[in-house]
Amino acid sequence: MSETVDARQQWFIAQIAAGRRPHWADLAQQWRVSRATALRDIAGLKARGLIEFVGAPKTGFYRLTRQK
Repeated sequence: MSETVDARQQWFIAQIAAGRRPHWADLAQQWRVSRATALRDIAGLKARGLIEFVGAPKTGFYRLTRQK
């Protein structure tokens, strides 16, 4: 897996940092990509420990993790 964060992932992180609660559908709509691509971008951020999902699958949200 690449260590770089692409433009879509940077956008997703910026949305979280701005206090919004984006989901995969927001990423897909903003960048006009498929559900699979949006989920893959988010999974990459989670795998690197940059974001985490909190709460139930239906009502939960992503947040930035605390970097040490």
